[in-house]
Amino acid sequence: MDLLNLTGTDIILDGPVQHDKVNGKRLNEAIERLLNNEPLQYILERADFFGFELYMNHHVLIPRPETEELVRLVIEIAPEKPHILDIGTGSGCIAIALAKRIIHSRVDAVDVSEEALEVARRNAKLNLADVDFVIQDILLVNELDKKYDIIVSNPPYIPSSERTSMAKNVVQNEPEVALFVPDNSPFLFYDKIAELGLKSLAENGWLFFEIHEGKGAELRQLLLEKGYRSIFIHQDMQGKNRILQAGF
Repeated sequence: MDLLNLTGTDIILDGPVQHDKVNGKRLNEAIERLLNNEPLQYILERADFFGFELYMNHHVLIPRPETEELVRLVIEIAPEKPHILDIGTGSGCIAIALAKRIIHSRVDAVDVSEEALEVARRNAKLNLADVDFVIQDILLVNELDKKYDIIVSNPPYIPSSERTSMAKNVVQNEPEVALFVPDNSPFLFYDKIAELGLKSLAENGWLFFEIHEGKGAELRQLLLEKGYRSIFIHQDMQGKNRILQAGF
């Protein structure tokens, strides 16, 4: 539909398709890339997220529906005029959606990859979203220089040992830095972000994490030990533990 400018009606009617050599060549190339397990979003260079169209390339993770659920929860709980930090922003999908959907919000976003930030800035411009993007390795930060009402993150959380059981189109194409953590440090990013939150969350502030479906109980215990008391684990549409919300 995209490459040949077809409509849904064209597909249903299944009539003859008119195309020129250029579009025909693009279609054949796209088919070859699909047969080589490349995700459609990278081939078309776009993805839809929370009603917004985003530019995509191999430097950023493809947004998942579960992450839309994370965004929805943040929107529901956000106070008036919140200051929000998105850690590991990637394509900018979370930050952009929050900036557009929460009136009078201030949204900052950080990532360790300059290539990812280029994509995020492009997406913010595409969607007229006001987000302050900064390059930063959160693991090297001892404290944040601002107070935030909400800190949200979809960090790498898949143990490296699970790589062999994952779909080829994910492992072979999406950025490893956005997916995997060492087997011996599954909570590497959660631990660091939670520590930063102790100092940088405003009164009545919240942490929101997307989490590994099998690690919710362990992560809850880690946050309890750090001093967080209001901890909620939310399930995604498939009934899997997917989002953790924590406050003091």
